[in-house]
Amino acid sequence: MPQVGEYVQRQVLSSQRPNEVEREILFLPSDFPLATQVKLNLTSLGEYQRRLLEGAACDVIHRIRTIVKLHSALRQDKKKNARGQSMNTKATTKLQKATDANLLAIEDYNALRQAMIALGLSQDDSMYPPLSIEDTFRKSTHVKRAVGDSQRTDGLLWTSTGVAAGVSRIYDPADPTALSNIAASAVGTQGSKAKKRKSLLPSA
Repeated sequence: MPQVGEYVQRQVLSSQRPNEVEREILFLPSDFPLATQVKLNLTSLGEYQRRLLEGAACDVIHRIRTIVKLHSALRQDKKKNARGQSMNTKATTKLQKATDANLLAIEDYNALRQAMIALGLSQDDSMYPPLSIEDTFRKSTHVKRAVGDSQRTDGLLWTSTGVAAGVSRIYDPADPTALSNIAASAVGTQGSKAKKRKSLLPSA
């Protein structure tokens, strides 16, 4: 992108710590306001970046769901099997690692969401709402309900249509500028269903 060369040069000249590459701005379309994207003719590239960001956001959503399920299983395992200081310490360490991984994944998702907003995503987009740790709450599916459980619902991660169903925007090859929303879990389900096997047991 030669049109951002001036910004790159300016960053190099103003950098106080040139070796901290993790702090460098890459000057992708999402790093510019929408008006500047248009001025620098980055709108087309921005659309491609947004597609990649949406895919990455859906991947992170699935990762968060997996981590939350893991955390629930670890918590139940600790409650049921951890005996003594050593076992409790190990179980607590595993739980903390899962908690930290969840917080980092949520941070990654929200950063991807902010980049998509910079590319034109609405702040109120229902498919990609902001997520917090409270939004990941999930009632265990293998533990009996306790008193008060009915007063608390599952978090946004599990109840929001777009997030829970793994919805992604599908691009129509016939019209690349047109977008349609479809649950990723529903794509190809008719053709991918396994055929029923005939029973090998003799009939009565």
